[in-house]
Amino acid sequence: DEMLATPGFTWAHRGNSTRYAEMSMHAYTQAVVRGYGALEVSCARTSDGVWFGLHDQTLDRTSSVGGNLNPQSMTWAQVQGYQNTISLDGKDQPYARLDAIIEQYSDTHILILDQKYAWNWEDEMLDICESLMPRAIFKSVWSGVTAGNKAFARGIPTWGYLYESEMSDPAYASKVAPWTILGMEHAASQGTWDTLLSVGKPVVGHIAETQAHYNTAIAKGAAGVQCAATNI
Repeated sequence: DEMLATPGFTWAHRGNSTRYAEMSMHAYTQAVVRGYGALEVSCARTSDGVWFGLHDQTLDRTSSVGGNLNPQSMTWAQVQGYQNTISLDGKDQPYARLDAIIEQYSDTHILILDQKYAWNWEDEMLDICESLMPRAIFKSVWSGVTAGNKAFARGIPTWGYLYESEMSDPAYASKVAPWTILGMEHAASQGTWDTLLSVGKPVVGHIAETQAHYNTAIAKGAAGVQCAATNI
């Protein structure tokens, strides 16, 4: 409630995805020391039940490897054999366990948690979010109405994010209904922003990589902005 009442609030996208190894503890620490109060974490789940920070379905991009390394068929010990190598600061980082992020920051920060490709463990992710209330937001694509309704039934705040190209979906009105907060790309037209704002829910702009991106989202009506560069 305090966050939503703060005009122009900011979320750290993957910690700081434009400079540091995304969703590493190092990236989140850098966001925290710069004053970000909300941390977005996309998650994967290993075959032995460990949730950790990963946006993709495989480790291939973030570890600069091939082989279609899907963590759902890997143990956490196997995942630890790889580093996250995608960073502008040139520093590889280990993948961060979600429970370590929770232990470090859930008492002081809001965590925006996304299950990504671990659809079969959706209820498990909702359990995690519920255990962190009131300091967690369940994130998913806006079309994931079933997940949104599940979270809503549990009283978990939700973020359903959209892109301008999706606004023509004929089921748009029903699909935005379950979400507490909506999201729209900062570059979308003002008309698209106005349509989404007319729903009457807070809209978070995404994904700002510069101060100009942030300013654009705010000017179009964003309540807050998800930032990929935490110097914003």
